Amino acid sequence: MKEIAITIMIYEANYEAFTQWIQPYTYFHNFTFLLNPDNGYSWALANKTRMDFLASIGEIMPATYFAIQKNLPEERIAILDRILNEWKNYTHQVPEGFFMYQPDTYSLNYLRSQGVNYTMGYCFDQYNVDFMTERGGWQLPYYASSKHALAPENETLGGMVVLPWLTWDWIDSFTLSHMFQSETWQCAKSSNTSQYVIDLLEANANACQPFSYGAFSFDFDWYYGNGAIHNATKVLNHLLASPLTKMSCTNFTKWFKTNYPATPTYNVDFASPNSGTHIEWFYNQTYRIAKTNGQVVSFVEYGRQQIDRYCSTAAPINWTKEAGDPKNCIDNSLNFTVDALGGGIFRPLPRDSPIWFDGDIENFPIYYYLHITPEFGFTPILLVLGFFVTLFAKLTLGRKHKRCFSGSAS
Repeated sequence: MKEIAITIMIYEANYEAFTQWIQPYTYFHNFTFLLNPDNGYSWALANKTRMDFLASIGEIMPATYFAIQKNLPEERIAILDRILNEWKNYTHQVPEGFFMYQPDTYSLNYLRSQGVNYTMGYCFDQYNVDFMTERGGWQLPYYASSKHALAPENETLGGMVVLPWLTWDWIDSFTLSHMFQSETWQCAKSSNTSQYVIDLLEANANACQPFSYGAFSFDFDWYYGNGAIHNATKVLNHLLASPLTKMSCTNFTKWFKTNYPATPTYNVDFASPNSGTHIEWFYNQTYRIAKTNGQVVSFVEYGRQQIDRYCSTAAPINWTKEAGDPKNCIDNSLNFTVDALGGGIFRPLPRDSPIWFDGDIENFPIYYYLHITPEFGFTPILLVLGFFVTLFAKLTLGRKHKRCFSGSAS
């Protein structure tokens, strides 16, 4: 399957302009609409005419407040309860999903215990942008670990499903600019932007196995207010006419949970429509690996991560300082074993040197522990030590898990 999710954030201020703009597309019934939280949700939820119209062409979901991790865990619960209660007051049910600017483990564990099934909003390896750094995750659907939302769950079946806000160029967004992605406004491809976004989404659709997931999303007020809606309209026209599968986020999540009770193993074989540069990615419940030009440039071990620091504390954000100051960002990044992919605008410089490897990408971890890692040496028997180190890390995280919300999940 080749899925494209089409998501639009809407506000009360320009709602009438939005309804006029979307009128030609009312034949399509799988949009996902995000309700901006700044003035609450009653402007839509309490208005039957608006609710009936939105329901006729898609579904709605709440967006949480920006930077929810700046609040203490108990304060986050209070914020989420206010949203849930307002939603239930009008709809008599909890929302299927929540938009969250940066996945927060504590909040997601709580929302799952309340019956929420998915979150959307992750930005692939974002680094010091808009007060947020979130490196080490994944931009295809996965079940979030209850210990760290950027890692896949590897101890139980199911979990909170994590969906991306956009689709990033799998190579050029790292080496050239973070802005090589599927958002037409401020995209790094300043000329013929809409065609690049179309090409990116189609290249992503053809690159991913066992299925692909692409995200075309935008903030209507932001685009409309800046006269940038025309490029988004071009992309939307193309996507709606394409043979790609187009489900709402809720419908896709139901499909995903039915077909994949645990996070699947993904293989990505991608060539950038911008530069033509080729990259491979491998992802499963244990590893994330990237390889280009015969060299492994990224290696994340999910079994050797710490619990999300914000499960027990708040992020100190100073809104008067720079949004790109690394000391002033909510940073829930994972630890990298090999960190050699980057150097582009709004990306970190590579920390490590790439590692030459001519084998199949999924076999790199064995090669790494046999031949590269000094502490494991060169003898196969010491791989056993690696197993016990990983096992000890899991047991340690298990004991610490009480620090992160762990209510009963539905």
